[in-house]
Amino acid sequence: MNMSPHMPASEVLAVVQWLTARGATYQVYGGWAVDALVGRQTRAHGDLDVFVDATAMPDLLT
Repeated sequence: MNMSPHMPASEVLAVVQWLTARGATYQVYGGWAVDALVGRQTRAHGDLDVFVDATAMPDLLT
């Protein structure tokens, strides 16, 4: 059974746009951060690692 998850770039962009539209302070880290710095997707990713400012959490969870 193939259990490898896939996080497409389009979904990453959707999450980043959603956070930005809500004025959240966030930071992408991990594999997608490396790809953003290089300017292209270098490998398949199974998730998106994001730090979000704790003060934004109540609004984001709503």
